[in-house]
Amino acid sequence: MNGCRILSSSARVYHSQRLVEVWRVEDCVSGKFEKVLAHFWKQGEESGLAVKQDTVTIVLPGFMGSTLVDAISGRKLWGTFALFHTDLRRLRLLDDGITDATQGIRIVPGSDLWPVYRGIVRSLRSLGYEVLFFAFDWRKSILSAVEEFDRFVSENAPGVRLNLVTHSMGGLVAALWLAAGNAERLNKMMGIALPVRGVEMTVSNFLLGSSALALFNIRADSKLVRELSWAVPSIYEMLPPLPGIFKFSHWPEELDLSPVYLDRAAELKKQLEAVLHLLSGLGTEGRLALIAGARERMIRWTKSEEKAIDSECAAPGLGDGWALEQSVQIPGVATYAFRRRLIDSIRLGFFFPVALLLGSHPLLPMFHPVRRAVAEFLDSGRVDSLPLHTTS
Repeated sequence: MNGCRILSSSARVYHSQRLVEVWRVEDCVSGKFEKVLAHFWKQGEESGLAVKQDTVTIVLPGFMGSTLVDAISGRKLWGTFALFHTDLRRLRLLDDGITDATQGIRIVPGSDLWPVYRGIVRSLRSLGYEVLFFAFDWRKSILSAVEEFDRFVSENAPGVRLNLVTHSMGGLVAALWLAAGNAERLNKMMGIALPVRGVEMTVSNFLLGSSALALFNIRADSKLVRELSWAVPSIYEMLPPLPGIFKFSHWPEELDLSPVYLDRAAELKKQLEAVLHLLSGLGTEGRLALIAGARERMIRWTKSEEKAIDSECAAPGLGDGWALEQSVQIPGVATYAFRRRLIDSIRLGFFFPVALLLGSHPLLPMFHPVRRAVAEFLDSGRVDSLPLHTTS
């Protein structure tokens, strides 16, 4: 069987010379993707090639990327369809940033996948990787998610080297976990829209509310979304490190922000700055690469010229619609650019209409060129299908 390699025992084969052809088949008719790989697998079985399984691949989703359910009633409170009708007030946390504020509800991560991640998990499994999905409560502190991830790895992938495929906030979780003495466990990591310098959209959440979420959810408006943002610690921790942004006095007085959350977020930013050196080293070793959405115009959120925070938080320039280009790059780490075309949005919109209304940032793992680039990097340590990124 010339040119074929068996990557694992999951009954799938990866044919490096036909990677482009296979992905094109999936793009057009997803059902044929499985048949093509199954055919290659049959040839591999007959050849008697040995199977080597020495890594586990874990996908870490971004903010709002894990479904949430009420552990008491079993009702889904956040997920694909729950997004449209959930009473967002049930997602509030108390001032400790841990306890659910709604009496009689105990929220835990759900087991089903968002459409944003379903495709990348299935694709990597089809290429022979053993893939796990780490669901976590994205409302709580990133440090809380790091602790959860450490337990998850200990229980599900003890003693093996890891491939990490991360998106947005999930990349921050992975970076802090690696810095906590776990870097030797890493085989390769692909960070999709890894916001090492924050997500500018978080400022818009605080000042204006997420208009997209308010549009989709029949029970919400911008005021409710804005107030919910004030009670979610992880949003504070993803604020961009602009001058004065972690000082309570710099925000407009009408915002009911938490001084405690701001202080904790400022401390976490210091930890992330210290982690950058480690990430740069991993990039130099070829174990870390990044994918950045690019060339999309960033929003502005001017609210009042009298408030100091407004001029400091204006985000002109280009990025992925949520984060500026310079926010998702690390010195010494190869960053590949995905520039969404209209045809990409239309094609994705047939299956996920929300894609037509959002910037690239929350949807990057869904796009086929991004999924293909992830597979290339995990297999060969390089990406040939996307250009290296340069900031304008």
